[in-house]
Amino acid sequence: MSLIAKLFGRSGAARHDVKRLVIMMPWGRVGSNLLSSLIKGSFDSGTVRFANEPLYQMRDKAKQEAWFRGFYQPEANERLIGSKHALRALEDRDATARLFEELELPVLRMRRDNIVKVAISQERAKLYARRSERETGKAMWGVRKGEDPLPPTPLDAEEFVDTLALVAAEDKALAAFRPDCPLFDLDYETLVASEGKTLAAIFDWIGIAPDRAPQERFVKATPDDLAKAVPNIAELRNAAAKAGLERLDPMFDG
Repeated sequence: MSLIAKLFGRSGAARHDVKRLVIMMPWGRVGSNLLSSLIKGSFDSGTVRFANEPLYQMRDKAKQEAWFRGFYQPEANERLIGSKHALRALEDRDATARLFEELELPVLRMRRDNIVKVAISQERAKLYARRSERETGKAMWGVRKGEDPLPPTPLDAEEFVDTLALVAAEDKALAAFRPDCPLFDLDYETLVASEGKTLAAIFDWIGIAPDRAPQERFVKATPDDLAKAVPNIAELRNAAAKAGLERLDPMFDG
């Protein structure tokens, strides 16, 4: 590849003019759909490219590395290239961290303090995805504005406990995932408490000015009062305690 091609990429867009971002989360249900929607909605069409968890479709270390190297090549008129991924989807976490360092990718680590709500939201999202697939032929994992969320529905206690344990492990693993590149830590609670202020802080960190204020596309799928969404919440609480996760019991109350 010529020096000019290296500096400007295949399309002629100067690399230093294009900002890049990687959002990493433990697994899901931490507000990443909301955040990525707000980011994409802040820029004019054709100037932002954003990928939503593509790594689950390429469970191979070499393929994942090739994807990152190819995806973050700038194209014409682009101002921002971003993607979001679950830590759980990485085939080699250490190798991916080194790749981020090599590519100098800014990494936003996103999590949620209340992992009980993460687990319940994950289980409800599975049910919502199955319902939407039956009704429309496409599994939807986020509830968009104007769509009906999942009604109050009991959850399988054993499946919930397995999910909760996995969520707890992945949340801990994200804390240890610290590539030596620019890092920005964001929790779900901060985002929902002040979307505008949070977005401004992220854009300032990336070094880019948005084109406009975005409109929300997703709505909250699970209410803060878990009993309103899960009729058998007491059963789930007892199952978690019996499984040795009693330290998480206060999270059932919010």
